[in-house]
Amino acid sequence: MVTSRHVVGFFALSLTGCEAIQPSNCTLSPDHFLHPPSRERPKFRYWLPDASVNAETVEADIRASGDIGAGGVEFLPFYNYGGELGPAPAGVNWSTYGFGTPAHLNLFIAALKAHKQAELVMDFSLGPNQGQGIPAHPDDEGLQWDLHSTQVSISPSVASRGVFNGTIPGWGDGRLVAAVSTAVVSRANVSYNVTGVPGVTSPTTVAYEDLVLQDGSLTDITSNVSGNGILTWELPVSLTNRSDHELFFFYETLSHNHNVHFPSNTTATIWDNGSYVVDHYSARGAQTVKAFWEQHLLTDELRGLLRDVGNHGWEDSIEIRSNTSWTRTLPTRFKELFAYDLRPYLPLIIFGNNNINLQNTSPGTIRCTLNRPDQGQGYVNDYRKTLAAGYQEYLTTLSQWLKSLGVKGLSSQPSYNLPMDMEASIPYVDAPEYWDNGLQAAMDYMSRLQHVQQLGVPRTDIAFYNKQSATDPNLETVYTSEDLVDAGWSYTYLSPDNFDLPQAYVDDGNLAPEDAAYQAMVILGSQNLTQLSIAKLKSFTEAGLPIIVAGSAPGLYASESQIISEKDSFHDELIDLLNQKNVYHVAEGQISQKLRDLNLEPRVGVRTNGTWYSTWRDDKASGISYAYVFGDLVAATGEVVVQSKNTPYFLDLWTGARQPVLNYRTDGSTTTIPLQLAANQTKIIAFAAKTMRGLATPAFHATEVSSNVIGYAPVGDGFELHVAASSNPGLIRLSNASETPLHSHVPEAFELKSWTLRNTTHQLDKLVSWNELPAATNTSGVGYYHTNFTWPPVASTIGSANGTSFGAYLNFPPVLDAITVYVNGARLPPLDFASPFADATSYLVDGNNQVVAVVPGTMWNYLRSILPEIRSSGREFSSLAALPKTDNGLVGVVTVVPFEPFHLKAYL
Repeated sequence: MVTSRHVVGFFALSLTGCEAIQPSNCTLSPDHFLHPPSRERPKFRYWLPDASVNAETVEADIRASGDIGAGGVEFLPFYNYGGELGPAPAGVNWSTYGFGTPAHLNLFIAALKAHKQAELVMDFSLGPNQGQGIPAHPDDEGLQWDLHSTQVSISPSVASRGVFNGTIPGWGDGRLVAAVSTAVVSRANVSYNVTGVPGVTSPTTVAYEDLVLQDGSLTDITSNVSGNGILTWELPVSLTNRSDHELFFFYETLSHNHNVHFPSNTTATIWDNGSYVVDHYSARGAQTVKAFWEQHLLTDELRGLLRDVGNHGWEDSIEIRSNTSWTRTLPTRFKELFAYDLRPYLPLIIFGNNNINLQNTSPGTIRCTLNRPDQGQGYVNDYRKTLAAGYQEYLTTLSQWLKSLGVKGLSSQPSYNLPMDMEASIPYVDAPEYWDNGLQAAMDYMSRLQHVQQLGVPRTDIAFYNKQSATDPNLETVYTSEDLVDAGWSYTYLSPDNFDLPQAYVDDGNLAPEDAAYQAMVILGSQNLTQLSIAKLKSFTEAGLPIIVAGSAPGLYASESQIISEKDSFHDELIDLLNQKNVYHVAEGQISQKLRDLNLEPRVGVRTNGTWYSTWRDDKASGISYAYVFGDLVAATGEVVVQSKNTPYFLDLWTGARQPVLNYRTDGSTTTIPLQLAANQTKIIAFAAKTMRGLATPAFHATEVSSNVIGYAPVGDGFELHVAASSNPGLIRLSNASETPLHSHVPEAFELKSWTLRNTTHQLDKLVSWNELPAATNTSGVGYYHTNFTWPPVASTIGSANGTSFGAYLNFPPVLDAITVYVNGARLPPLDFASPFADATSYLVDGNNQVVAVVPGTMWNYLRSILPEIRSSGREFSSLAALPKTDNGLVGVVTVVPFEPFHLKAYL
């Protein structure tokens, strides 16, 4: 995590320690609730500019952190000298004050002593900056390795001769790992734009060559390369009559990437080189870190202090760059794991296997796939698993070494940014510092929503004329009547200054047809028209745009440039405008009805007992449009009426899953979809002109579904319905006019009770807010809720009329911010905090099943209790004291809802 702060005493809150799925490690007796031990308190990340800082200042900051309830600090000597964030500050001296120098060692010892005196504990970085490397000699083989490639296309003349003889490209730039030949089926140049790159305001173009290779043609020809880099190679007979071949050459080198840059003209000591990133894919990198500490830091005094108050050695998110993630031992490890040689398949891994976050705009210059259904993805997956195995060895080596020093072990953000399965490496870290408590799920949710809301062109139903001399910074609502929102009309505001934009013209009755495509314009009587706007408005309505004047007639927008005669002409021009045949006058609150009288409809109309807001986007390039529906404040049921007859799909913003909509009705050019939205819940519905690739989309759908169908999944020839118990017979009607009853044999839903709430332990007969627990009323943090239940229910009979077994959903009450659920130790996919409802069937076992719900609370309840003690730049926060506490934790009823799967086939 990079920061540009270079001030002593800058803190960032670091919540480390207990893992969500190991709450027993954090169990405290009830009397520890108000005063938990330091090792289980949050820490502050302490960004230290360098070791020239006065030790007394550091000691005072550490004591202050303990005084306000922290467990200590995460001690991070940042050393941003000449790094990516700017040049080195004037007068710095890395050689004197660098990581591992005597000055740094003295300050490190002082920080540990301050923790010991204050009865706190300290996390510490394993190296400067983000802890990803250490000062070292540039030829140390424990530093980061990189794999880069060169390639050459075989010309037709060479192919016709059947022999290649020459020096291979890139020779001398690293050790040759492999030379590989392959036949090329097709080539294409690909480019696309990426937006949102940090520090870059304009889109970044990603360009690469896409090669489809002949399956079975990848051949290792390394043995044909001489010791001086000459390749002598005879093309196989099977290739000589092909017109396109490619040779790849792969080299491994020490990357010499720095985690801290230091502009020095001398190389007398390792500190003059800055700090190098170490190898993260083998034990060798960890051994280099260990050797540095043994030689430069681990005095007897430091060892004793680490045993006393050291908590975790720490490494931040992995912000290292490469061409292709690599280590020298990877081919050997690969063969041990998978019993075949990786080297012939190296062309398949050279794209998108570097830092997949920081280098998302530079994934590689060539992408190779095979001409078979899986495109050779299996080779890539094996490579990534091998990377993970080496990375796990790196983590294990560090963890064991740190524990030998008497500290708790290793804390890190495992595999973050790297092309590996993160969850596979989490167990190898003693305190994973990944985004927990629902934050990662929330970020994924927002990212997916932002993605959809930037596709294609946003369409808006209505434009409100709105001319302001100075816009109210509070952005108060201009139109306060509810009629438009109640019917689902989307609207925005236009200043007459916008009328001069090139897209401000009317075609086919729509204003800005290539943009928002407004169906009508509304002018409120409270508005004032400019002199020039009247002519524009008249031209719009003459071209077919309906204009609705709501309330009294608008006035004149005052300007000293208008003389009396012009004001008189304004009145005449206004009367002329109001008398146009396509201009209509209604009372405020009657706009929606007038629009319907004009045979206009919202693109996403709503019929609901609550309040729903919607947007609509058209993406002509993909042939897909997107409806966004947001349920405001209270739970509501109803339906959306969408002006599209394309196939609808639900897009799950929390999990990324897509599935065709089961239940909807069509009528001409409209599609009506029943919905049920919790308070603050969002739905995205895509309407595709063609069926979405890779998704089973049955040729039929339902037009009416009984309420006991609580879920479904598409299958190749229809849908699998999840049918719960119901006192009334279930029924489904299909688009082919057939219908069938739904008889379920499952038991009724049942409540989960007898919860255990940790970190401190509370036995709860029912789930109540922490405010109702005397020991937790002013508490903020994370609650771990444990319970058990027997599956299947004792009263049920396994199996059903159609020979399938039962399944079950877990239904949780809405939570304030986030909820993460584990069933029998396995984490369920991310849950919508507004309506946490998930199919848990695949996680259940016969007999006893454990459920763990992890629910974070806000910091407000605790902060509210200490408001009189808080100051910011000398300012108090007493005005906030009147704000009430929030309900924290899991509040309400959790139920298990059994269901019977029912296969609905197309012939019904």
